[in-house]
Amino acid sequence: MMTFWSLFFMFLLLSLLLSNFRDVTFHLTGITSLFSIIFMILFPVFTFKNVFPFVIKLGISRKAFVISTYIYSFTLSLIMTGLNYLYLYGFNLIADGFSIEGFNYIGLNMEGFVELMHGNVYLFDLLLHLTLFLFFTFLGSFFYRFGFVYGLILTFIFPLSMLIRSVGIKIVEVLEYFFIFQETYTPLSFIITILISSALLWLVVNRASVIDQITKQN
Repeated sequence: MMTFWSLFFMFLLLSLLLSNFRDVTFHLTGITSLFSIIFMILFPVFTFKNVFPFVIKLGISRKAFVISTYIYSFTLSLIMTGLNYLYLYGFNLIADGFSIEGFNYIGLNMEGFVELMHGNVYLFDLLLHLTLFLFFTFLGSFFYRFGFVYGLILTFIFPLSMLIRSVGIKIVEVLEYFFIFQETYTPLSFIITILISSALLWLVVNRASVIDQITKQN
């Protein structure tokens, strides 16, 4: 995580410096958490297969592993959300202090977006990070337990189902409950998804072996 935030810091710092030059502008508008969201998707998928067998071999129970994952996911989501806004306010403070006009780093909580909101943007960011981390941790555990083929089938069920028009329309209608710009948005949609992902993770990990893919196909 330190590497991620260091690289993001260098990226923003370089953009800030380049904005000093004539005809060079930098715009990052709306979703300030885009980079950390990508991190929350990739990190659990690619680390589960290394972390789970390691901690189980140390004698930690599956129940303790899942509970610690819940605690870790909330703590990490809180840290990622907090650092996102720390970077947002910090770099804008620097840009204003040095009157750098070409640097535009605008969050969902800032001008041009606030009046369009239907909920608390900080809570939205936290729930979004938490939902993605838990869901992709479950997905990583599913790949680990059932193998690459079944994992791909699960991964593509959702996008392929949208090719069926009636199903696709229903999915779009449901997704509107997750978008803070929509009047139908509600934090409850994230909470329900978090609970479902947590339950699925519990079910998969509870039966997983340290050498899984259904115990290397028996």
